[in-house]
Amino acid sequence: MIPLAPGRCPVCPPDAPRTPVAAGRDFEYGTCPDEFSVVRCEPCGTLFLDPRPADEAIASLYPPEYEPYHFDTLPAPVRWGRDLVQRGKVKVVERCAAPGARIVDLGCGGGALLRLLRRHGRPDWSLVGWDFPGPHLDRLAAEGFTVLQGPVEPGRLEDASVDLVILNQVIEHFARPDEVLRVVARVLKPGGTVLIETPDVEGLDARLFRGRYWGGYHFPRHLVLFHRHSLAKLLERTGFEPVATESLPSPAFWVQSFHHAASERAGLRHLTPLFRLRNPLAVAAATAIDLLWMHVAPTSNLRMIGRKLPAPPP
Repeated sequence: MIPLAPGRCPVCPPDAPRTPVAAGRDFEYGTCPDEFSVVRCEPCGTLFLDPRPADEAIASLYPPEYEPYHFDTLPAPVRWGRDLVQRGKVKVVERCAAPGARIVDLGCGGGALLRLLRRHGRPDWSLVGWDFPGPHLDRLAAEGFTVLQGPVEPGRLEDASVDLVILNQVIEHFARPDEVLRVVARVLKPGGTVLIETPDVEGLDARLFRGRYWGGYHFPRHLVLFHRHSLAKLLERTGFEPVATESLPSPAFWVQSFHHAASERAGLRHLTPLFRLRNPLAVAAATAIDLLWMHVAPTSNLRMIGRKLPAPPP
């Protein structure tokens, strides 16, 4: 068992009504034996763990084999497909960041996106990786990237010194994402941009597997989960104007959802090796589903861009 703390909605008041919607365990890494509950904030629809892992337990939930630390070791077909998707993000960053921009990848993990930005982006961008300490940051520093190690708190970066902050599948890992976004607003220059990608609880797979097995829960590492309207409200509360929103494919959540469901059914457990992110056929099939579905309704992957609003007059 790990120490726990109360969960809360970052959008609504603490006394807002909530409803249990799911329960599950760490299906992927088995870092702890606990069962965790997901509740929905009724006024805004945000989902969050309650109770959640306490702050002092968070580091233990990210073992050395944590997949985002090792994207560079994926099988070649999967890595090629992932890099193709990620290069699309470089084009989005180019629309948000002018020549010479200072860009912070907050929660950079193993640095896969930073490497793509260096390889395919503007050569005069100043790229910074920010994450909790670990060998993954040591490798990035050895490659010449500027790295920040430690929690997201005021004073880690100079105020009004950054043009773009990227939170790529990161904001859902924070118990207090409202506080994180206030720090982001503080370090951004006037008119600066935040680029967020995060799970969307209104996706098809999120609905089909909602009670327990949805990969987007990523028990117990995803602490707060949004849909486009609740995320927009959070941005507005923390000093941003949402300026663009779109759905993106999310094959990982489909693959993980089937894996988790099969893992608890005796007659299907032999199929779990098929539902791995290192299986190119499973990832390709899941990608095809989302590419079709995104023309009909939201997928379970959401991109939102926010622009820092001017400070109110004193």
